[in-house]
Amino acid sequence: MLFGGSHNRIVGMFADQFELEGSRWLYRRSQKGEAFAVSEDERSRFIDEFARRLRRFFWLWVAVILAMTCAGVGYTVANDLELEESWIWAGVALLAYPYWISWRRLWGAPQEVLQRRPALAPSRTWTEARRARLAKMSWGQLVIAVASVGLLIWTRSHEHNLLVGWDRLWLVLGAATALGAAWTAFDKWRLTSRR
Repeated sequence: MLFGGSHNRIVGMFADQFELEGSRWLYRRSQKGEAFAVSEDERSRFIDEFARRLRRFFWLWVAVILAMTCAGVGYTVANDLELEESWIWAGVALLAYPYWISWRRLWGAPQEVLQRRPALAPSRTWTEARRARLAKMSWGQLVIAVASVGLLIWTRSHEHNLLVGWDRLWLVLGAATALGAAWTAFDKWRLTSRR
């Protein structure tokens, strides 16, 4: 997550919650919540704080997962037990909810500060939020999404017969991704052709 461009991409997605409208910045949680006015300085502070907290968040969860793994392995070795797959899934389930809650708090930190102010606009409808996301999405991102899944399926086809058994799900994944990308491209084309 923090290596390469992943950290910068996540921070960029966070920054997309701030939209420049005329000469002022508006914050909308996940690009669809109520709109709150923020200054350029506030926007920069929120983004910088998110980037710092994201690093801590990542390393904290690495430490938690390592501690749980070591505790689980240590317990099974000390008691001469076999590590069952159900225990692994139980550990994942045990961590999923706290991870999700802490991620939502991190992502929505500006909302907690700004909700004391009056909102300048109500939350967007699903259609309005989709239109805003599509406006920020590039055609290249759509092509990369389809190409990535196509490459994944192609590499899987060298290891497995994709026309037999459960491996057919790879073809379903590819078809669903292609259909989703085609629908998104059509929506984006409709949006850009109306301008």
